[in-house]
Amino acid sequence: MPFDDELVKTLDFVCLSHEHDELKKKILSFNKEFNIISFDKINELSKEIAELNEENMFLFRKDAKKSSLYLWDLIKQANNYPAEDFRYKHLDKIFKIAHALPTSSANVEQSFSMLKLIQSSIRNRLHEETIQALMMISEEFRNVKISISDEMIDLYDQYKEELNRKKNGKPKETILVTLNKKMRV
Repeated sequence: MPFDDELVKTLDFVCLSHEHDELKKKILSFNKEFNIISFDKINELSKEIAELNEENMFLFRKDAKKSSLYLWDLIKQANNYPAEDFRYKHLDKIFKIAHALPTSSANVEQSFSMLKLIQSSIRNRLHEETIQALMMISEEFRNVKISISDEMIDLYDQYKEELNRKKNGKPKETILVTLNKKMRV
C-alpha cells in the first residue's frame, strides 16, 4: 500500500456510515494529512459535516447500492444547488481527493514490468519519447489484435527513407546503391 495503515483506516469515511463524532474525526484526520482545506476554514468544514449528518443518509445509502461515489452524487443531486453554491463544497473537495487516491501500487508495478519487456538489454538505447510511445501503444492495444496494412508499411518505408535522406544528405538512389555495395562485400 502506498499509504500507512492509519490513513487507510480513515478512508472509510467516504461511505458516510459512521456516527457524527467518528465521521468528523476521520475527515479531519484525512484533511490534516493532505492539507486539503486550510486551517482557517476548518470551522466551515466542521459545520458541513454537522449539516451532512442531519441529512437522511439511510435513503441515500440504500439507493447508492454500496457505491460511495454514487452516494456522494445522490447527495449532490438532492441538494439541487448550482455547483458554485453547493453547501458541502469543502466536503466535496475532500471526497473527490479521497476517491482519487490509489489503493495499491499494482499499476506502477505493471508499468515497470511492461517497461522491462520494452526496454530490454538489447534495446537499451531507446529514447525516452520512444519508450513512452511504445508503452502507450502497448497499454492501448493490450487486448486488441493489431493488423498492419500495406499502406502502413508503405508509410513507414517513406518515413524511413526521408529520415535517411535528412541524416546522410544524399538522394534516395545513392543510399540504395551504398547498401547494395555493402551487401556484396
